[in-house]
This record gives sequence, C-alpha cells and structure tokens, in this order.
Amino acid sequence: MGTGPSTPAAERTPGTDTVGKTAQQIQKSQSLKSAQGGQGGGAPFERALVAEVITDPEKIIEILDKEDGPLKGKIKNEKLARALPRGSLLVKKVAEKGTDQFDIAIPMVSSHLMMPAKVGEQVWVFNDGGEYLFWFGRIGASGMVEDVNFTHKDRELETPITPPSDAKSKADNAKGTSKKKLPRFNDGIMGSIGGTKNSPKGLDAKSLKGAVSLTKHVTDTVPRYTPRPGDLALQGSNNTLISLGTDRGWKKGDEEFAESNADVDASIGTGTIDIVAGRGALPEAPKPTDESSNGDAPSRTGSRLIKNELGETEVNKIPKLNEEDVNRAEGDPDFYQDASRIYVSMNSPIDENFSLADEHIDLLEGSLEDKEAASIALKSNEIRIVAREDGSIRIVKEKGEGDAAAQIILNSDGTIHIQGKKIFVGETGGSGEGPSGSEPYVKYSELSRYLDDIHAALNGFCQQLQSHAIPLFGVSPQITAGASALQAELNIYKKRIKKFPSDKIFGE
Repeated sequence: MGTGPSTPAAERTPGTDTVGKTAQQIQKSQSLKSAQGGQGGGAPFERALVAEVITDPEKIIEILDKEDGPLKGKIKNEKLARALPRGSLLVKKVAEKGTDQFDIAIPMVSSHLMMPAKVGEQVWVFNDGGEYLFWFGRIGASGMVEDVNFTHKDRELETPITPPSDAKSKADNAKGTSKKKLPRFNDGIMGSIGGTKNSPKGLDAKSLKGAVSLTKHVTDTVPRYTPRPGDLALQGSNNTLISLGTDRGWKKGDEEFAESNADVDASIGTGTIDIVAGRGALPEAPKPTDESSNGDAPSRTGSRLIKNELGETEVNKIPKLNEEDVNRAEGDPDFYQDASRIYVSMNSPIDENFSLADEHIDLLEGSLEDKEAASIALKSNEIRIVAREDGSIRIVKEKGEGDAAAQIILNSDGTIHIQGKKIFVGETGGSGEGPSGSEPYVKYSELSRYLDDIHAALNGFCQQLQSHAIPLFGVSPQITAGASALQAELNIYKKRIKKFPSDKIFGE
C-alpha cells in the first residue's frame, strides 16, 4: 500500500511525537496482560480487525453455499457460521499473523443493546475458551483519530501531535509549497514504507474495506459532540444523538462560537432529553481540506472537513497539523441550525431558545410572552402527526381551576373539534370591525332571522302594491304585475336561506 505523496515518511516516524506506541511495545504489553490473565484463570480481551458485519445471517449462508464464494475456506468454523445471531462479525485478530482465516465473533451482550461496528475498524474480542469469540465494541481512539462514523485505529501510530518544526518544513510552509497532511489508511506503523504491519497481505483495513461481501456502512461526516460532566450521550454513526443532560443550545442570534456551550455552567433543575438528527447541518457543505489547499471554516456548529487518501470526505480531526483553526463549538446543540429535534426539558426558556419571538405573527388580540417552564419542542423542515384510521388526535390545554380550556380534537369518525373561549383565524391588517381589523364570523341563526324578516317585509309591501288604487285612475297594471313578479321571486329566494348553513362546519 502506497504512503501517499501528502505525508512524507519523516513526518510519520513513530516516537514521542505520535499518539500511539510502536507495534513491539503494544505486543509486549498484550503478552504481559495475557500472562496475567492466565494466572487469574480468565481470558484477556484482544484486538481484532473487522472483516465482515453480518446484518442478515441468511446472506452469509448463501455465500458459503457457493463453490467459488469469497468466504469459502476463510472461516475457521463454517458450521457455526450457519447459525449466527444478527450483529455478529468476522474478525482477524491483530496479534495473529500466521493465518488468513477469520474468527467468528458474536455480540457479548444480548440483543437488547446492539453496538455498531464497520469493516476495517478494530474491536475488542473476548475468548472464554468456546468455539467462537465475543465482541464487545469498537476500540476507542485518540482525539485525532476517533470518529463515530469510521475510526481507523492505526492512524494513531503515525499521526504527529504537532506540526513538524524542522527547518525544511518551516521553509516549505513559508513558500506555500508543502502539501497538506491527509488521513491515511495505514497498516500498522508507516504501512508498506518499512514499518511494522499489523496484518497479513490483503487483510489490512484498507483491503478489507474494498472487499466487503456483505453489507457496507454509509460513509458520512458527523460532528463531534461535547458532553457536559454528568451527561449520558448515545450517538449513532450517521449524525444522530440522544443526550440525557441539561438545558443547553445555541440560539439563532448567537454570533460568538469561541467555546463549546458545554462549558457554560448548567442551571439546577433543567434536566433535558435532546433527541436530534443532523447536528451542524448546513445548506451547503464547506469545502474540505485537500492535498493542495485548506478547507473552509465551518459556520456555527458545523465541522471542518478533509479528504482522506481515498478521496473520501470525513470530519477533519487534524486541523492543527495543517495550521487550521479548531471549531470549539463543533457538534454543539444548535436550536437554529440542527436539522431535526425533539427537545424535552423539565425547565427551559423554550421560546427564547428557539427564537420564536422572531417567528410569531402578531395575535389578533392580546400578546405572547416568552415562557420558561417544563417544555417540549419539535423542530424540523417537515413535521407529521399521523393517527391510524381507527385512531384519533387530541391537542388539549387543561382548564385547571378556572374555565380556560382549549382543544383541537380529530376523532376517529373524521370529525374535527376546535374549541375554546375565543377562536381567531387569520392574521392582522384587515379593515374589519373585530380585534386588529379582523372580520367577525357570521352567526347563521341571526342571519336567517334577519333574512326572514326582510322577506316578510318585502312580501307585505308587494301585497299592498297589488291592492293599491290611484285616485281617479284606479289600479296600475304595471305596478300590480311588478309586485306579483317580485313576490313570486321572493318566495323562491327564501328557500335558499336554508342552504346557508354548512352541514360540516359548526361553531358558536
């Protein structure tokens, strides 16, 4: 595997300037711990490289049944491979270099909790002496490597903590001729340029990623999340998060993002569950750093991005090596920019957090004030509340001790009830006689009574005209005919009053 032109070997020399230890040091430490584990009668945890992730057990059976299948003869216990639980792995122990066969590793805990793992990542496996291994979870890594979407553990063995400070590097930087440091998929220390390799040929992380036979993971850029002390956070691999913490988040009008809002002291009694997808979402992704140029600085809580040696875009975990600024607020809760959120808090200035004062249309009567209390908020582009055909939806405001109840109810029979002491529909700015220029809705009973009275008055007038007599001249044929015609038409029009009321919409 090539080293890539962007990261000279001199800059990847392991030692005091790298995050990890040498492979010899790691293996010596593992051997010592293994011996200690043996003395205690137990088996140690070992490191293993993920070769396949088994989401559908039937798929691996289909592959094994093919004479020329890519996994034929490569699994130590093919019989067991035909009865695997979902979430099992095919793994290659990092310490095993004499075989090209894979071990089977099933989840260590029950299916109540299913941990993520991707081909090419390293996981902890445990051997209890049985026919298969147990895997516990992906091995954590340093801050320059750790990524919830995909973590290439071996980068720790070659990534400098600080930029090179030798005279040549300084001169190249000054001239602008130095190439940017890009994330590699090295195998062990310095890969094939002379360092120690972790895996037999073809079984390194880069090769395994390119030879996946089963399900591949979705490559994504996920901002890193900063929890407060005491927070419990659950992150998915594709920018989803459930945080059990306290009330916090950036607001629409915030402009200074010099530090994480995790560093702002939390208030007592503000326990909050934040369920969010798409943290730091931007209308357009910033330009990633590549071999020849630095990328764009992200806005608000977004991530810096970088192209790795395969041309894939990932979160930039090494900005300082390319003399780029770190976004201290990366991945923080952002009420304005995050894509979708359900926010449940025992006490929060909820209207202020979501900057709702800027979004409200003026009320037709009265005014709104920002509230701070137990709150639930939902925010996204498109929100749907769906009840099944035999279900219902109820939005109820309790009446409490007074008489201030209000409700919107969608019943299973298709009826909709909107009820309250006063109901406003529409917006301000009209020229009507109601509050803020609104138009009061007409009561049918009053309108009907008025129209009946008008018809009766006109009908009486017509009768008088028909029996009128002009002195000396008698009855006017034209007036009598006109009155009779109007009276006949009034009788027709009166029937239309009964059509005014809707048989679907009712109110006060």
